[in-house]
Amino acid sequence: MRAQADGEDLPLVYTLLHKAADRCVLAKFRAPLGSRLRYLISGSAPLSPSMLEFFHAIGLPVFEAYGLSEDIVPVAMNTAPAFRLGSVGRPLLKDSVILSGSSEILVRGPGLFNGYYRSDTNAPLYTEDGFYRTGDFGHIDDEGLFFLGGREADMIKTSTRQKTLAAANRGRLKDIPYIDQAVVFGQSRKCLSGLLTLDWKLLSKTLNLAGCRSYAQGPEALTAAAKQRVAGDIAACTAALAEHEKPAGFLILRSGFSVAGGELTSNLKLKRSEINKKYAQVPRPAVPRTSKRTQARAARTWFMSTATCAWPTRRSAPAHSPESAPL
Repeated sequence: MRAQADGEDLPLVYTLLHKAADRCVLAKFRAPLGSRLRYLISGSAPLSPSMLEFFHAIGLPVFEAYGLSEDIVPVAMNTAPAFRLGSVGRPLLKDSVILSGSSEILVRGPGLFNGYYRSDTNAPLYTEDGFYRTGDFGHIDDEGLFFLGGREADMIKTSTRQKTLAAANRGRLKDIPYIDQAVVFGQSRKCLSGLLTLDWKLLSKTLNLAGCRSYAQGPEALTAAAKQRVAGDIAACTAALAEHEKPAGFLILRSGFSVAGGELTSNLKLKRSEINKKYAQVPRPAVPRTSKRTQARAARTWFMSTATCAWPTRRSAPAHSPESAPL
């Protein structure tokens, strides 16, 4: 499937195996959706690579697209002749799309709005030549396909003047099936840190399949082996990030974010500013010391206990406490 997405030819043996699997198994996945469905279109938020690969593999390619509430014409979209996993395709003909010097996506076209209702601050939204500043960052590959990097509001600048997009961490962490929500902070701090919420039922299934017998309903129910597995999954998925993009530590919360708790909007989007305020009293982990020979470092993981809402420290918890010790 990845070879096809990259425009490469499959060896004959794989082609024959895929045809056999399609007739015996994959067609059954598609059957409930009818015989006329050829592809799906997705927008609003990026899908995980694993989900895209699954749908492509069963014969229902998902073409990711990119659009704006401020523009009634879609900006870009993957199509059957030309698509890449992780991209939002090429710009559609009605819109002119360029990148600014800072890699911000600029759009101009007939469907673009004139400004926000009853707002006196519409002028900064546009460039001098009429392009709308989307606030989204990205890049274009050699074939003209757009890849989104994240929003300007998600840009984090640490006290060491390193810049990173929170989406780089969040996208990777969401590839772990049992991670429900991920929030990364680090503005004006020496390093990044993150808060995670888990789907405990899905985590239990994952751990049982891996041989870690667990019926997790909260951090206190996890065995040492289960905690080690979770910490290992988190470290593995962030290993490929640049050093300044890697959080120094993650705190796994006891319960998920909610609308009632003030962490989510009515359409279930994260309210980063409210989450930041709510956990502002939580001390952030110190930057781990690394030698010049081994610059790479793995994120440390803590599980919130029933009695605390803070990162464990040497003063607040024993170094080998099974409930709060970093893994």
